[in-house]
Amino acid sequence: MLAIPPLLTVGLWRHSGRALRAYMLTSLVLLLAMVPVMSRMIDVGQDEFRGLAQRIFTLTIFVPIEIACGVLASRLKALHR
Repeated sequence: MLAIPPLLTVGLWRHSGRALRAYMLTSLVLLLAMVPVMSRMIDVGQDEFRGLAQRIFTLTIFVPIEIACGVLASRLKALHR
């Protein structure tokens, strides 16, 4: 699950615009920041913010996948025209 966003970033890097590259890099940085928080290597008071940390982690995983799938789907549609 953690490998999908970096793999999509590598796969889309050459044929993407500046905005998509910036978004994917930003999401990777946020993902790297969230891994120690979610694995409890860094204590940020997760007892109080456990649900919030889970939601942020989910956003860093699933939203980049959805955006990459949308970009790939639009490219496939363009190829079939």
